[in-house]
Amino acid sequence: MSEAGNFPTSSEDWNELGMTFLSAQESGSLQTLVIEIRSPEETQEDFVSRQEKRPDPTPRMIFPSYGLFYKLLSPNRLQVLTTMAGGRAISIRELARQVGRDFKGVHTDVTALLKDGLIEKTEDGAIRFPFAGVHVDLRFGGEARSAA
Repeated sequence: MSEAGNFPTSSEDWNELGMTFLSAQESGSLQTLVIEIRSPEETQEDFVSRQEKRPDPTPRMIFPSYGLFYKLLSPNRLQVLTTMAGGRAISIRELARQVGRDFKGVHTDVTALLKDGLIEKTEDGAIRFPFAGVHVDLRFGGEARSAA
């Protein structure tokens, strides 16, 4: 795992933490990233079920616990992602201005999100979140609740 905050930097790291990141198939248009918190057993059953019916092109990031979700996607990092939604490239300085935070804190969050593969760097050094938005699906007591 990476040294900066022990965040996953490869598929092996994601698997070691019990997290799953299923990227979207190329569709030519931006999709919403769905983030879910559920057990590895539920994830496997759902994945197999979807593959038997029809492959699901929805990009998903699945965490086995709220603790791991919160460690990777703190409220500040979710704010960064939602501000960047839409796929447009932006500088870290402009992003910091838009979220109303200092450059250093935003830079730290961007560095972690880059290492986790949630955002990408463009050829000119700007950053980009390649999704239309984020949908977080939290389950409590067997009933799904959503927060965006």
